[in-house]
Amino acid sequence: MESLMKIQALVIAAILVTFAGAAAGWSARARTTPADPTTTMAKPAATVADKTMVYYFYSTARCASCLKIEQYTTEAVKSAFAASLKDGTMQWAMVNTDEKANAHYVKDYGLYTKSVVLVRVRDGRQIGFKVLDKVWEHLNDKAAFIKYVQDETRAFVAAR
Repeated sequence: MESLMKIQALVIAAILVTFAGAAAGWSARARTTPADPTTTMAKPAATVADKTMVYYFYSTARCASCLKIEQYTTEAVKSAFAASLKDGTMQWAMVNTDEKANAHYVKDYGLYTKSVVLVRVRDGRQIGFKVLDKVWEHLNDKAAFIKYVQDETRAFVAAR
């Protein structure tokens, strides 16, 4: 009997969490800020078979923290890797995982929130990736955030 009560309590809690999440999502959508289309990098003139992709995965509903991750990551990548971006050995892209064509990335990279992901491409095929989970830990310190993204990206590129 006691275990039945625990199960009922868990079911009720799950329902409440679902409703709260739906309400928060609806509320967030009401104040959604679309991505700035100018922040996505244009494709390089020639396709480079070996490169590092730097992705920022986000959803349609975006809060101030999500926008800050986008801004800081853009700055980190463009300021430290301008030459690689120009020659095509690195690409910077923002991807909305709520779009049907991009939904697979959530499973591919084990995403559970807005995320920065480094992807290694060799001979045109993905051979490795790293999720930069600590961007959330550095969100309130811009210098630490940028240093973290740049250091992790340098290490990832060097490990080819």
